[in-house]
Amino acid sequence: MLKKVIRQLLKNVAQSETLFQKIGKFFQQMSNIIHTNRLIFLLQNQYKKEKNINLTDKNVMFVTDGIFEGLLLLSDNMYAGVILPTLTGCYEAELNPIFNKIIQKKYHNIINIGCAEGYYAVGLALKMPNTKVFAYDTEQV
Repeated sequence: MLKKVIRQLLKNVAQSETLFQKIGKFFQQMSNIIHTNRLIFLLQNQYKKEKNINLTDKNVMFVTDGIFEGLLLLSDNMYAGVILPTLTGCYEAELNPIFNKIIQKKYHNIINIGCAEGYYAVGLALKMPNTKVFAYDTEQV
């Protein structure tokens, strides 16, 4: 019964310019949020299952592929537009050759200015445990 009511409501919103302008965009945004979170949920569960990880904290996510695979991220610190590319390891894909050169060179210090949530800084620190990594951003995360 509730399903029918919701379906009819959505149909009415889609067919009415006035309703769509008032609440249709809200439904679109909610749909995108649900879809993104579902993808993240499935991705993280599959990764934890494959790696036999028992961590249940919903605020902690794993990068599941790429140069920084296994990096733990706090979901509260992630910018919504980059969360899926970051978690799947393709966010930094075009920079992989540069990061590989940096990692092979074994610098003593690395400075990351404009680090945002610290993804590159923490990723490099984990890949280069003998290197001091300094990260700075004007925004507090």
